[in-house]
Amino acid sequence: MLMGFSLTLFASFGQTYFIALFSGELREAFDLSVSGFGSVYSMATLLSGFSVLYFGGLIDRFALPLYLFVIVSVLALASLALALLPFQSVAFLFVIIFLFRLCGQGLMGHAASTSMARDFIENRGKAISFASMGHAAGEALFPILAVAIMASFGWHMTWLSIAILLFLYLPVLVWLASTRKSAGAKPDESVATSDLGTSWTRGEAIRDRAFYLLLVAMIAPPFINTGVFFLQIPLIEAKGWSLPLFAAAFSLYALTTVFGILLAGRLVDRTSAFDVLVYAMLPYGLGLFVIALSDHMSVIYIFMAMAGLTTGLFYPCATAVWAELYGLGHLGSIRALTSSLMVFSTSLSPALMGFLLDLGISFSVLFLGCALWALISVPAVLKARQINRERHRIELGS
Repeated sequence: MLMGFSLTLFASFGQTYFIALFSGELREAFDLSVSGFGSVYSMATLLSGFSVLYFGGLIDRFALPLYLFVIVSVLALASLALALLPFQSVAFLFVIIFLFRLCGQGLMGHAASTSMARDFIENRGKAISFASMGHAAGEALFPILAVAIMASFGWHMTWLSIAILLFLYLPVLVWLASTRKSAGAKPDESVATSDLGTSWTRGEAIRDRAFYLLLVAMIAPPFINTGVFFLQIPLIEAKGWSLPLFAAAFSLYALTTVFGILLAGRLVDRTSAFDVLVYAMLPYGLGLFVIALSDHMSVIYIFMAMAGLTTGLFYPCATAVWAELYGLGHLGSIRALTSSLMVFSTSLSPALMGFLLDLGISFSVLFLGCALWALISVPAVLKARQINRERHRIELGS
């Protein structure tokens, strides 16, 4: 489990909230406007989403220590390249952001969740929950450290420090991966089946109606979160809030995320990922509804608390539900597809929400639409759960 935690912790370096800390310095270094940097970032994220579809599936084919060594090495080299800045072209920035998003946001979190789901059968929820805690730890720790180092030594030295940290982490990671429960990435066939006693391929999964019903709920949190966080400055201005107030609310977001992760881990093991996922979007729907209807400064804390709770509930479910539905034999390739779709959604949300705002649509209308999405996800998950249960009854009766 420590391997999974460390992977999600160091995946922070490829997340939007961390890279955005350097947006001003990067725009200045590469002579980009706000919209120009946003376009480069969105296109690099979009390409990384498509790339996860292929590279994420490789976890089913290669030994896990080798797989992890490669993706973390690439992230470390990209960090080193940004620190040294041998080229000051937009193409170079595009490649660097692409590698950050592919390895950081995409593959490291994907590898952590997939390996936890495979290695822990009886306590899968708790294992994925513990690994997911690395996300919250990174949100609480790395922005503070990065800002402090940047203020004292500059942004180049900050990324050089990140590169050194990742290179030092590599041998520890390989040791953790090699000494875990099962050293190979491929699970044992005796535990590679779903609740129905079968193991679905990715091709079979994408022809399944339950797959798309679950995506209604799965894509919502990353899409909405990325859009809101990326547009935080226009939101603050529209609501009449202050930046320190909004920044302080991230601590509450991290706290409720941890609570949601711990709660979901226990519930998934006691019931199922489906049962937790049914209710996971309800707190977010409430938070979105409140922030849509009020400009009072207290609503930001309500929204952040509810958004963090839903995010925490989703972390263990996002992998466990696919394992319950389709088995473990091809879990890596199936989850690579869903991870790719999530990354793809995060590349679209800033541009789409920004476009709607430019058309004159208010944040209140946007948030009400997102709240409706949250509510629609409940019957979608209920229907997917019903399909899974009907299959289970048919399997038992045959």
